[in-house]
Amino acid sequence: MNPVTGADVVAEARRWLGTPWRHQARLRGVGVDCGGLVVCVAEALGLLVQDHPPGYARLPDGVSLRACVEGQCRRIPDLEPGAVLLMRWAAQPQHLAIVSTLPEGWGIIHAWAGIRRVVEHGLTAEWRDRIVQDAAGPLIYRLPGL
Repeated sequence: MNPVTGADVVAEARRWLGTPWRHQARLRGVGVDCGGLVVCVAEALGLLVQDHPPGYARLPDGVSLRACVEGQCRRIPDLEPGAVLLMRWAAQPQHLAIVSTLPEGWGIIHAWAGIRRVVEHGLTAEWRDRIVQDAAGPLIYRLPGL
C-alpha cells in the first residue's frame, strides 16, 4: 500500500464538503464539527488519531485542544497540503482547519459553525490572522503517519 500524502488528506476532506456542522458529531453527510472533521479524515485514511475526549465544550479552555493536537501530531514550520491549523476566534485556540490548495493559492477546509457546514475557501489574511502563534511561529501540524 502506498503511504498517505497530504494530497490524500485534502481529497478525503473534500468528500466532507457540505456536511452540516454539528457539535461533537462524526458522520459524513449528517454532521461534524471541526475536530471531528480532522479525526474522521485521518481515520478514513488509516491514520491513527485519538478523538478529543467526549463531552468537550464549544467554548475553549485554552489548553485541551492544543494538548490533544500536540500529543499526536508533529509541528511543522510551514503550510503544506493536508496540514492541520490550530485557530482561534477570540484569544483561545478553539478551531481546527485542514490546509488545501486552490488555483489562487492556499485554502482551508473546515467545519464552520458560523455557516453551519463544512466549507473550503481561500486562506485570506483574515483567516491567517486566526492561526494561533507562539514564540516559535504559527501552530501548524502534520497528522501522524504522514
